[in-house]
Amino acid sequence: MLKEKEIWDKLYNLPVMFRWHMSRKEYPRAKACYDTARTVSVFLEIDEHGMQELFGERGERGAIISQGLFPEEQVQKAYLECIKANQTNECKPYPGIPKAV
Repeated sequence: MLKEKEIWDKLYNLPVMFRWHMSRKEYPRAKACYDTARTVSVFLEIDEHGMQELFGERGERGAIISQGLFPEEQVQKAYLECIKANQTNECKPYPGIPKAV
C-alpha cells in the first residue's frame, strides 16, 4: 500500500511525464497521463488548492486565472491529436456486442 507522500509524488510526476510525451509527440500517452491525474485526483477527493495547482483555475466565462502544472493548450492539443488519429477510449465499442446490420 502506498503512503500519502508516495501517492503525491506519483501524482506530481504525471505532469512531468505529460510534458515529456508531448515533446515526443506521443499524444495518446500524454492524454493518458492527464486522464490518470484527473481520475486519481477526483477519487482521492483532493482539495481545491491541489486541484488548482495541478489543473489551473478558471474564472467566469472560462477565463484562465492561473495555469496549472498541466498546460491547458497542450492538453487540448493532445486531445485533438488523439481524436484525429481515432485513438480515444471514449467511443470504443465493447467486445462481444454484435454490430447493427
